[in-house]
Formats: sequence, C-alpha cells, structure tokens
Amino acid sequence: MYLLSSSKDCSVYLCYGIQVYHLQGKYEQAIAHCRSKLALSTTMGDRVGICYTLGNLGNALDELGRIDEALACFRQYYDLALSLGDKLNLSRAFSNLGKIFEKKGQPAQALDQYDKAITLAREQGLGQELCEFLHLKAGFLHRTGKTASADEFNRQAWDLAQHLNSPGLMLMVRIQKSELLAETDPGAALALLGKLDPLDESDRAEIAYLTYRADGKEARRQKALELYRELCRLAPCVKNKERLAELEQGPVSLPDNCGA
Repeated sequence: MYLLSSSKDCSVYLCYGIQVYHLQGKYEQAIAHCRSKLALSTTMGDRVGICYTLGNLGNALDELGRIDEALACFRQYYDLALSLGDKLNLSRAFSNLGKIFEKKGQPAQALDQYDKAITLAREQGLGQELCEFLHLKAGFLHRTGKTASADEFNRQAWDLAQHLNSPGLMLMVRIQKSELLAETDPGAALALLGKLDPLDESDRAEIAYLTYRADGKEARRQKALELYRELCRLAPCVKNKERLAELEQGPVSLPDNCGA
C-alpha cells in the first residue's frame, strides 16, 4: 500500500487520479478529484497546480454537458494562466473557451478564441497543441458550413501531425478528413476509414459510426450501435450519448451521390 507522507505526495496522487478517471470516462470521479486537488493546491499556495486543475475540471464538466460551470472554470483558468505568464495553459484556455462558446451558440466568440489559440501556439512552437487547435478550427468551420476552409485547416493539421510523427494526432486528423470527404465523395470517405487503425474503443466506435453514416447499411448501424452502447457504459459523456441516441433512431437518409 502506498502511503502519502506529505502534501506534495498527496497532490501528485490526486493529479494521477484525475488523469486516470478522465481517460476512463469516469467524469464524476474526475470532478471530485479535481475539487480535492484545488483545495490542496490552494492550501499549499501552488498556483501552477491550481491552474492545471482548473483546466482539468473544466474539461470534465464540459464532457458531462455542464457548460455554464465549465465556462466559469475556463475563465478562471485563463485568468490564472495569464497572470502566471504560462503560454501553454493560456493557449489551452483559449481553445477551451472556443469550444464552450461554440456550444453556447456564439460562433463569433468561438472563432476568435480558436484563432487566438492557434496564433499563440504558433508563436510558442507548441506543435502538439497547434495540431489540436487546427483540428478544432477545421471542425468548427465544417459545422458552420465552410467545408473548403475546413479542408484547408485539416490539411495543415495533417502536415503537422506527420511532422510530429504522432499516431494519435494522425488518426484524429484522418478521422476528421473522412467526415469532410463524406459530404462530396462517400466512396473516398469509406476507403479512408477502411485504412484507419483505431487506438482505443472510442476510436473504434467513431470509425464504425462514420462508416455507417457514409454508406447507410443496416449491418454498419448495428455494429456502431453495439460499440456505442458499450462506450456509453464506460464513458457516459454527452457526445457518446448523442451518438447512441442517433443510432437507436434507425437508418439515416443517404445523400444522392452515395450508393446503398
């Protein structure tokens, strides 16, 4: 049994717990650990620890759809990162605020935050973060009907993911590329999806879902449905629940340029 001999040991233990719970999709437990870590970091006067924990807490709240609480948390995260001069966390705060503003139906504010995140990451040479932010902006542009612009930002993210030689980033960007292709060339989207190797159950479920969306076959829906039912049991976040609800409704209407 590991004994916590100091406040520092306890702080490290809580940080590890937050990461594990978040990766496992246990967001309520992650929130509880974040609150404990915030209290301990405040007692210790650890402003850096408070900053990181505010970011983690906001992300867990966001996953559960508690966006007003997440927004308040991310604003504190931004303020503290700014006062610390912490460019890494500041860039993440911009991107997190962008996601929340988008969910609240404020696209202009969302775009402004995404652009600030991208600019800061470029200036600071934050390669992984820049790739993630380019991917986020591509998704935003796609959702707002600007597919050509979305494709350009996806291409930039892909070039950077390859340069970083990051399997996780490359998979993330290729999955998004398949979504963009599906609108104009479902066959190409299916071909790309068929080449992807999922890294975890979340990737596996998303690839199955997008494959079904591209060809509409009932067998594909059943496979995606099975995967999302299990994923929702393990990680009941808003996105997974929405996907499951959509799959349970039945077959999709295919675009005219897609064969059955």
